[in-house]
Amino acid sequence: ARPAPAAEAPRAAQTGSPAELLKSVEEVQRKEVAALKAMVELLIEKGVFSREEYLAKVKR
Repeated sequence: ARPAPAAEAPRAAQTGSPAELLKSVEEVQRKEVAALKAMVELLIEKGVFSREEYLAKVKR
């Protein structure tokens, strides 16, 4: 398994305003959410767990 890439937010903290930092953090978060959604879909497709099992765990 590959290590997780470094977050991009610290660069914005060094060079920009709080608004730019927030924008950078939000962009990193959007990418992470997209990756997690893709992983969950793949695990469901592979039969590791069902969508219903996943939703039951998430909604606790």
